[in-house]
Amino acid sequence: MHRKPHWDEIFALWLARFIGGEEVFPGINNAQPLFWDELKGNSTEEEYIRSGYLLIGLGFGRFDDKVHNGARKEGKCSAILMAEALGVADDQRFSQLLKFSLAADTQPKVGFLDPADMVKLLHNNNPDKPEVAICYAFDAIDAHWKQQKRFFGEVSEEYAKLIRTVPETYRRIKNGVMEGLDLVVLRTDSPDLVAFGRSDHGGRAAVLIKFGKKTPTQIFFDQRCSKLSKPARDILCALRVEEGFDIKKWNWKDLGQSGQMNDSDPWYGVARGEGDREQVTMIANGTDTHKRDFSQIPQQRVVKIVEMCLSRGFEPSREECCLNNICDNTCPRYRLGLTRCRSVRFNQRREESANQGEQKKLLEEQLFQK
Repeated sequence: MHRKPHWDEIFALWLARFIGGEEVFPGINNAQPLFWDELKGNSTEEEYIRSGYLLIGLGFGRFDDKVHNGARKEGKCSAILMAEALGVADDQRFSQLLKFSLAADTQPKVGFLDPADMVKLLHNNNPDKPEVAICYAFDAIDAHWKQQKRFFGEVSEEYAKLIRTVPETYRRIKNGVMEGLDLVVLRTDSPDLVAFGRSDHGGRAAVLIKFGKKTPTQIFFDQRCSKLSKPARDILCALRVEEGFDIKKWNWKDLGQSGQMNDSDPWYGVARGEGDREQVTMIANGTDTHKRDFSQIPQQRVVKIVEMCLSRGFEPSREECCLNNICDNTCPRYRLGLTRCRSVRFNQRREESANQGEQKKLLEEQLFQK
């Protein structure tokens, strides 16, 4: 390796040692890394291998992402080359690390103080001790690897069991605000199960409700889906109305805002963006570190509210009136102030104003004729 190995080269070394091991690279468990500026002499990679050396990130060999003219191997980094050689490039447990390693090696900067950036800082602070950065990276990779093994092992199995044995865990919203909208309801205190339910590799839930015995109720929304923005605000508004917020004192738009209404509000809306672009990404009855008064709404009612807000439909007993822009406070959903209901009221007022205008115009014409 060169004297300041990058994150992807350190990950390649980790893969060689802990995934390849003695079976693939005899002697690697007891081998010590050597740090060279360049290869010595005119020896080829094959000659170095026969001499007991494994070249990573230099020598234009199997695990160097550069070729002899200095050009880059397209879509490759040392970690990906090593993963391909070991047959784990398509292993889901490594997908995030490999994706990050390539980005860290090919983009100017993945993120401020990301692990690859920290490796560079540690090299700069310890120019004669590359092992400091290597030990840091190994610890970070170990932690992620253990989490991913658990994620795609026992967590995946537990999630699949819940789907099989608890029918209410998974449901698809009919006539939803988006096609094929998946809602997942988990009764668990496990953050790993929640993460799996939301993951593209797991439940792929657009909306996930988590009820915990020791942890607070939380509702998560897929941040990539802008179509969930209005339903998320409807859910927040409806929950607050159910908790007893007076709609004569608070308007519906305010009740659907992120943050907390006041100190007695048990619900908190977490959002990203600002102004019209603000999107609620989570509704929480507290977090593990920020406790709130527990909601008084039964769990089944919370689920019903979420389902109702995610649907495009109206109150079944009033649907014909709604479609004809007729709305009044005799409807059981009136007080919840759903966005689609407010649209009906707006259209109703507009039609009433237009009718009043026509009547006034007709009356004026009759008076003029007299």
